[in-house]
Order: sequence, then C-alpha cells, then structure tokens
Amino acid sequence: MPCATASNFTFTVPNNGVPAATDVSSPDNVICLGETVTLNAVGAESFIWTDSFGQQLSTTSSLNNAISESQYIYALGSTICSSDLDSIFVQVNPTPIPSPTASESNCVGDDVQLNANLSIPGVTTWIGPNNYFSNALNPVLSNVNINTGGVYYVTASADGCFSSLVPVTVTITPTPIANPQTAGVVCEGQSLLLIGNPGMDNYEWSGPNGFVSEVETPEILNASVLNEGTYSLIVTDNGCVSAASSINAQITPNPIVQAAPISAICDGEDLQLLANSISSASYQWTGPNGFSSIDQNPLITGASLNDA
Repeated sequence: MPCATASNFTFTVPNNGVPAATDVSSPDNVICLGETVTLNAVGAESFIWTDSFGQQLSTTSSLNNAISESQYIYALGSTICSSDLDSIFVQVNPTPIPSPTASESNCVGDDVQLNANLSIPGVTTWIGPNNYFSNALNPVLSNVNINTGGVYYVTASADGCFSSLVPVTVTITPTPIANPQTAGVVCEGQSLLLIGNPGMDNYEWSGPNGFVSEVETPEILNASVLNEGTYSLIVTDNGCVSAASSINAQITPNPIVQAAPISAICDGEDLQLLANSISSASYQWTGPNGFSSIDQNPLITGASLNDA
C-alpha cells in the first residue's frame, strides 16, 4: 500500500471591513447668497458630494463650496463592503441689494428725498455728512443747506445677511442773489438802463407804470417822471430762485432856463446878461461875434454893434 502523508494549509478569510454609515454635519447650514457652506462627513472611507441637481461637488470628507440657492446636499460614503447616503439641507438667504437714488435739482431750503430701492425687502441703515444717521427706508432731508450736500451711504439686511455700503451723492445748489443796478443819474428824456447780475438763467423785472421785463439789462427809452420809483428783480439760476431785490431809480427833470430881457444900451457900454438861478445847474451862453460863457450872468464890457 502506498504510504500516506499529511500536509498543513493556511487559509486567510477576507475581512470585508465595517459597513458604511455616512453622517453629514455642518457648523452652520444657513448661509447668505455668495457665502461658502462648510459640510463634514464621517462614517466611511471615501465620499462623493453632489447637489440636488446631480452635480458633483467634491470627493473629500469636507465640502467648502458656495451654494447659489437653498437645496439638499448629498454625501455618498463608501467602504470596501458597502455604501451609505446622507444629506443635509442648506438654506441660502438672499441679501437685499440697495440701488440708492436722491432727488435732483435741489436748492437751499428744499426737502431732498433719499430712496434705497432694495432688491428685496430688508432693513436699511443710512449714514452721511454731519453725522447723519437714519434707519428709515426712504428718508427725507428737510430744509437743506449747502452743508447737507455730499455722499450718503446705505446698507441693507435681511435674515442675517448684510449688503455692502452703497453710495449716492446729494447735490445742493446755492440760492442766487439778485443784484439790480442802474446806469446812474438819468435826466428826463434820456434812457433808463436797468442792469441785472450776469450769468443767470432767468430774469424777472417789475417796476412803476406797469413795467415788466425778462431780459438781463432792460432799457426804458425817453424816460419820464412816470418811470421813477422802485424796480424789483428776481433771478433764477440752475433751477433755484432768488429772493426779490430792489433798487430806486430817480428821473431828474430837465431844468427850465430863462434869460432876462436886455434893455437897449449905447455903443461902448457894458452889456449885462442875466439868467434865472437853478440849484446845482451849470450854464452855457453863446451869442453873436463868437460869444461864449459858462457864467450864470456874464458881462460883456464895451459892447459894440458886433455884439448885437
């Protein structure tokens, strides 16, 4: 009979590992639009992250991605023997975005309207010159002055999401000052020239005898005492209207001169010329033989027939 022998064999039973038990967690699964969400997964050896639309996001145990809208995020964890799926809902809150505006053509003393124009409802905060602060959605700057002008900023928030500061410029136009003038002393029959300050957009003159004009420098021809009195001017510049300012125009009547009759004199005698006295008047005599004088009562000594 053949001889029997004995042999020893070693068998290794494969270790199929621990079944996957995927568990997803997050320190904060509520984020603002544009922020990054941090998700962590445990309970498996490898992971595949996907969004609600099947888009693969990561293959590591942690996910740090910007999510554009609220949705479920899935983590598929795997070991050598099994796979397991877990998910977490990530809420994405939109941020209200301001697009601020301010009323235009603002004059000193006006009210200026500020508007936040939020993309979605939210709470606003306004800051600006001179320590300005307001939580109103659309505040009003009342009775503004030059110092009110400048750059104002607004920020908005909703559900813990805050926008950046967005600027808007408020422009305040100074109120023009009317400065009426005349060209000086005007005698009766001359032209009365009224002079407005140059460079304004509009002029409104008014005065005696029903006078009105809309030109910068109106002229009243052949002025008389009916044109004497107070003239008022209102100017408009860049949409802002001045207060009325006035000036007094005086029309000086023409003097009436009278020469006294001259009695007959003899050749060689002195000839006395006489004129009535007028206060502040100047005189100009002319006559035969090239005679001229600026005296009120000139004397021609030794008059001859040539002086007649």
